[in-house]
Amino acid sequence: MNCSEVQLKLADYAANQLESKAREAMQSHLADCVECRELLAVHRQLSAQLDGDFAVSERLLSKVEAKLPVKQLWVTRLGNPTMKKLALSAAAAAIIASAVLLTPKTASASTPQETFERMGFAIASAARQGGLTMKVHANQDGTVNVRALLDGQELPTTFPIQTTVKRTGDELDIRLAVDFDPSKYEIRFAGDKNTLEFFPKGTQAQRSVVKLDPKSSRPTMWTAQAKQGSTWKTLSDAKFKIKPDNKEPIVVEGFPLTYKLDVNIKMRIGQDAEVIVNPS
Repeated sequence: MNCSEVQLKLADYAANQLESKAREAMQSHLADCVECRELLAVHRQLSAQLDGDFAVSERLLSKVEAKLPVKQLWVTRLGNPTMKKLALSAAAAAIIASAVLLTPKTASASTPQETFERMGFAIASAARQGGLTMKVHANQDGTVNVRALLDGQELPTTFPIQTTVKRTGDELDIRLAVDFDPSKYEIRFAGDKNTLEFFPKGTQAQRSVVKLDPKSSRPTMWTAQAKQGSTWKTLSDAKFKIKPDNKEPIVVEGFPLTYKLDVNIKMRIGQDAEVIVNPS
């Protein structure tokens, strides 16, 4: 997909209304295109704030005033005289979006989906530093058991690992995929904006509850739960101590930050393997 095709579908992408193939094509383009990522961030910001006031910088306001007739907007000064707010009309939205692109800024998470994406980005960053490990055991029947460890601490069973095994005699070709595509989950805040709960779409029987470090977006606690009647039972949980050198604020250019970490292993029945995940 080129930029024009992607930008026509940004609103549907931001609302998770695209089919999987179209979404994957969008993600492939967005991974390499800074401009389209920034425009997606604008779409999400406008969607959240279009019904109310939209805080803008002095520089942006000047650009908008130069493009729009005076009658199309009104400006109020509230409290601090340096703070201006602009009431947006639907006609002004496209011009505001293009003007924002001239003022790049670091995106910050404001929705459960974006917080989830930041968590995936942080785990991928940890993997780049050698902090994500998979321990694999090949059973005699050709199935495999997989345990994931983050910074040496075992992750609960709801950590999203997809396992595919192809068997040829005693040899196994194993593919492990860690998938942080938010379109595959129902995601909510749980109590505060640094705690998420999420369910795989199509099931409400299992969930993860994850507390995040507010600066780095790395998990500090991950709990796997299963529903029993009207209550949730904890299956497993883990706590993670964030080292001082891993507490730096997460810096991103814009959303999406979805990551899929793929690992391929060849091994024989009865063998054990330990793999340090190193995303490309």
